[in-house]
Amino acid sequence: MEQMKLYGVLFKLTDFGQWADRRHHQCLVNMLVGLILSFRLNMSDWVAYCEDRGIFASSWERRFSRWLENERIDVIALYGPIVREILRGTDRRELFIALDTSMLHNRICHVRFSVVWQGRAIPLIWKSFEHASSSIGFEQYAELLKTLSTWIPAGVQPILLADRGFGCTSLMELCDELGWKFRIRLKSTLQAFIAYYRVHLKGPLPYRGEARFHHNIVLTRQRKGPWHLALGRPSGTREDWIIISNDPTTLETFDEYGQRFCIEENFLDDKSNGFCWAKSRITRPAAIDRQVLIMALATVYLSNQGAQVEHRGKRRLVDGHTHRGRSYLKIGYHWIIQALIKGEEILSKWTLPGGFKPSVAKASLNQHQKHQKRKKSFFRKGSDTYDWEFALV
Repeated sequence: MEQMKLYGVLFKLTDFGQWADRRHHQCLVNMLVGLILSFRLNMSDWVAYCEDRGIFASSWERRFSRWLENERIDVIALYGPIVREILRGTDRRELFIALDTSMLHNRICHVRFSVVWQGRAIPLIWKSFEHASSSIGFEQYAELLKTLSTWIPAGVQPILLADRGFGCTSLMELCDELGWKFRIRLKSTLQAFIAYYRVHLKGPLPYRGEARFHHNIVLTRQRKGPWHLALGRPSGTREDWIIISNDPTTLETFDEYGQRFCIEENFLDDKSNGFCWAKSRITRPAAIDRQVLIMALATVYLSNQGAQVEHRGKRRLVDGHTHRGRSYLKIGYHWIIQALIKGEEILSKWTLPGGFKPSVAKASLNQHQKHQKRKKSFFRKGSDTYDWEFALV
């Protein structure tokens, strides 16, 4: 059977010797093969790809359900060695790590840290909560950040990217303590102390089409900091950008923060653009975390496979666009299907490839050109000269 080739590869890749029971490992690989080949997070769809077809479909589904509910399966302990393997192979000295939340069933808040890679985000660590809002407290994700910091290879500088929902000074102080850099968007209603004056951040905003940079400011009445601000009002949009960083800010700060949007593409791949996570009937947070483990493993493997296909000059065998029109995740999926049918080689390692310059995804060349034109006109030439440095209070 063609899927047995994929089963054997994934069995070796997920065998880190930390399994409490070998049957847990076998069940995971069956679910992972089913997810990759069906591209749907639906247990009934996975049955057709299981290693032993002599078992009733209902029996396989019960096995999968028990695995997701099994408290002996520790997601962080299982996925941690894989994250270390992924990050160890990177040739970058800086890693942009995006933090964001996503709602499931209108009652589960899922918080996730992901590494930005080739226009998408690869999940690193996550946790789900019974929570009716996408805004969560610092204490609910602080331990995740501390655990993740132990997985970062020596000599690599992590840079945290987060939206306004994470604009709390406790997160900034923890980043400073761990040696992380950060680029976090703030709400305009937040108070700052600049040159001995207390102001709301919307007060010192520049004119439309300009950007200003304030260094050594402190936030809130507790005088937290010092940190640095980048304030921008791009032309062609009503958005106001207020980014805080523990590095001196420049126009490049806005581009760095912009990489945060890759995690939204990651959530899109999990939901409507890929695995259809939102249609899952699993509602218990711990079971959802194990479910995300399967999606994370599939995302890493398929994205890695897609990048390798392009690196070897075979992208156009599975991508009909002259320019790359599909994400590496989709390229990897189509390559796996073709490879199993035609006997082609499939990937047998986790490490994300480095040392090559990936092409930019352009599903529509006209839309890509329009986007680049809008991006260039966001800030007028010379706007980065508004660099005011203020004394600490």
